[in-house]
Amino acid sequence: MAKDPSLVRLLCCASVIIFCGVDCSVQSQYDDLCDKIVEYSGLAAQSHNKGNFRQAEKYVSLAKKSFLSAVKLDDSDPQAYLNYAQFLLNANKPAESLQYWANARLKIQASNLAAEPGPDGEATLLSWIDSKIALSKYAHYSIERDRSYAGGQGNISQALAWAVLQLSVYQSPQTHFDIATLEVILRSTRRLPYPPRSPSAASSSSHTTE
Repeated sequence: MAKDPSLVRLLCCASVIIFCGVDCSVQSQYDDLCDKIVEYSGLAAQSHNKGNFRQAEKYVSLAKKSFLSAVKLDDSDPQAYLNYAQFLLNANKPAESLQYWANARLKIQASNLAAEPGPDGEATLLSWIDSKIALSKYAHYSIERDRSYAGGQGNISQALAWAVLQLSVYQSPQTHFDIATLEVILRSTRRLPYPPRSPSAASSSSHTTE
């Protein structure tokens, strides 16, 4: 597999393995499809940055097709799952990426890669994936919080609940500040839920500014 300076490609170099019993020609096809996922990730980002959203979605679709073709060839290899999970995270689809990180983790646990060092200096590849899962969760909660907040015109209680979930992943000073700000807004309307409700509970309330 060709090397590339990107994080995903570093991951490829760290975790590619040819499993016993897999024909070399099949492995070559598999590696090519994994490369395509990375390639389409870059092309989708370039198209999106240029405002060509239709073209970007085309590359998103092609990346998914490459992933599906790869796992059809060899579903025991974690590489396609790792590449596709990173692709989804890069494409601002963190919630969707979680299942692929989880699947990759299971496959690595079942292989001889579990104790391999992570590409960013982590003790193991598994700890690297755990950090990616945490990042994906945090990004997902952040997106949902902003959607709920809607520039101050949305459901403030629900936004607060998502912010609390963010804090459960990372103890970020910025998130502490944001939670305090949301609490001030709710106190100003005398409707501060304490302790903050879960997103599912908050979603049952009104979607207007509280």
